Amino acid sequence: MPSSLVVPIRRLDPDLPMPARAHPDDAGLDLHARVDAVIAANGGRVLVPTGVAVAIPRGYMG
Repeated sequence: MPSSLVVPIRRLDPDLPMPARAHPDDAGLDLHARVDAVIAANGGRVLVPTGVAVAIPRGYMG
């Protein structure tokens, strides 16, 4: 497995910031949304527009 992975990201909403790490040691990126959403604590799901499209390579999950 490669030590670094390039994941293409396309901005769909120019008014939202691109995903970014808040701190250098963060494991993931922070996403921003144009809408507020409440997600149930028992594993609920909500579709939230983030303003980006991400091409996750085959063999990876995101």
